[in-house]
Amino acid sequence: ATYHDPAAVKLRAYLRENKQVKKLSDISTKIWRSNLRQRVYVDEKNYGVPLLNSKHLSLIRFNNLNYLSKLHTKKVSHEMVNQGYVLVTCGGTVGKVMFVYRNMDGYAVSEDVIRVKPNNEYVYGGFIYAFLNSPYGNIQLMQEEYGSVQKKLRDFHVGDILLPIPIDKGLSINEIIIAAFDKRADALQKEDAALDLFMTAIREGREATEAQW
Repeated sequence: ATYHDPAAVKLRAYLRENKQVKKLSDISTKIWRSNLRQRVYVDEKNYGVPLLNSKHLSLIRFNNLNYLSKLHTKKVSHEMVNQGYVLVTCGGTVGKVMFVYRNMDGYAVSEDVIRVKPNNEYVYGGFIYAFLNSPYGNIQLMQEEYGSVQKKLRDFHVGDILLPIPIDKGLSINEIIIAAFDKRADALQKEDAALDLFMTAIREGREATEAQW
C-alpha cells in the first residue's frame, strides 16, 4: 500500500515532466546487494576486512567492528566499497543513505545495505547521495518499501528512483559533499590524536608529557 502514497505518485509525475530526469539504474554502473552468507571472522585486523552493517551507517566512529577473513571469505572484494559509492539500508530500518569517502573506503558491507556505484559520465556520487537524502529522494525510497514486520528494499527498488540530472552532472554538489566528509574525517583524526595524547599522559606521567609539549 505504501507504493500508492499520493505525494510520492505526484512527485514522480512532476519529475517525469523534466527531460533530464533519469532512473538511478540508468545512470549507475551497478546497483547490488551483498552475496555474503557464511562469515569467517578473525581477531587480527591485519588479516581481515572491517564489516559494517546498517546500524553503522549513521555513525561517524565505528565501534565493536567484526573483521572478515581475507583468506577464507569467498569473493571478499565483492563485499567491499570504495570512494564515491552511495549506500542505502535495505533491511530493518530502510532508506538510510551514506556516502563512501574517507569514512568507509575499503570496508565490507553486510547484506542489509545496497551499494550504488555511480557512473560519473552521467552524474556524480555526491549528488546522488544528496538527492536521496532530500525529501525528493526519501519519499521515493519510502514508497518502495515492503513487508509488514521488518521492512525491506530490493536493489531494483533503489534503481527505480527518479533523479533530475543537473547541467554540470552534479559536480558542484559533489564537491560540497566531499568537502563535508573531508572535514568529518579530519575531525575524527584530531579526536584520535587528542585521545592518544591523553592516554600517553596517563602512562608516562605529567612531567614527561609536558616536556614533550
